[in-house]
Amino acid sequence: MYLDNAATTPLLPEVKQTIVDWLDSYGNPSSVHAEGITVKKKLEECRANVAEFLNGNKENVIFTSSGSASNNLVIHGLNDNYLYLYTPTCHKSMRLACENKPFHCAVQMTKKGYIDLDWVKQRINKIHKQKIVFCYEMTNSEIGVCQSNERIIELIKNKNGIVVADATAYIPHFKLYSNQLGADFYTFSAHKIGALKGVGVVYYNSMEELKPLIFGSQEKGLFGGTENVLGIISLGTAVRYWYKHVSKNEIISHYLSDEVLRNIPDSYEIADVMEHKVSNIMMFCFRGVRGDELLELLNEDGFYVSTGSACNVGNLELSPTLLSIRVPESDIPCCIRVSITGNESYSEIKKFINSLKINVEKLRMFS
Repeated sequence: MYLDNAATTPLLPEVKQTIVDWLDSYGNPSSVHAEGITVKKKLEECRANVAEFLNGNKENVIFTSSGSASNNLVIHGLNDNYLYLYTPTCHKSMRLACENKPFHCAVQMTKKGYIDLDWVKQRINKIHKQKIVFCYEMTNSEIGVCQSNERIIELIKNKNGIVVADATAYIPHFKLYSNQLGADFYTFSAHKIGALKGVGVVYYNSMEELKPLIFGSQEKGLFGGTENVLGIISLGTAVRYWYKHVSKNEIISHYLSDEVLRNIPDSYEIADVMEHKVSNIMMFCFRGVRGDELLELLNEDGFYVSTGSACNVGNLELSPTLLSIRVPESDIPCCIRVSITGNESYSEIKKFINSLKINVEKLRMFS
């Protein structure tokens, strides 16, 4: 049973069919012969589909190779002399790109996982000459907390700053109205919404000039290299069908959370009572149990979860997200993340909880 949808999602059935339909269309979209022109037209159709999905303009869509590449394209592409404020809870690709800049500072978070907007306001009011770039994730992929996007953007734009919003964990759950929210740059990854891995998007509202991340002719000269045509086609299809497959029913996620906490003593869910939270992403702590060991036992039972963001697997450092919201350091290694679609059945959830309960008890017995 797959319960790791925040890491990646299965291909949508419509996407699978589209991939099969286009497997024999091998033309290079930069070629001017009929085969290349056919593929180019399809690529631009997909660009228009993505723009519609984001309620924006197709001219403002840039394709990259991943969400990480999108974050790096924007952040590395902006002026090095700006001050980069970033959330310590953001994706590693965004955090490390900001930390690579000469002037950078992590913003303060509340214990509930929100950006401390009072802290941000005080900090930026002390800055008068340097331009600010504010980089953050709209929704956190580990604990599911959604930020106050309108307030953040308004606060930074009032200081004539630039906003870079990672929407990768946001758009699987909410429609993005790029023309209303007004961040300068949005980034996201295709494989979080039922498309192939290997495609990312930058959507820009800003006139701020970017330096290329990969020199070449493609994608306005900002991200060179022959396009991942099948990947882009998969995304162009996924954005048309994704929300038809996503369940808006929160009952099953609430049931899962309630039953886990009721059946397993000395456990809790991180950020469980937040007003603005994706209910389908749940981070549980089982005190006295190592999350990686629990993950292995669940895997043997056929239940696939994670210990946090997939990009941090194999990293012995404690989660920056959980550290920043002041989860006790002794509890952090005891956490696992469960991320569902909302379409799971009660019988499936009951089987998972039973396996979870047995394996937690087993590990506690031998710890």
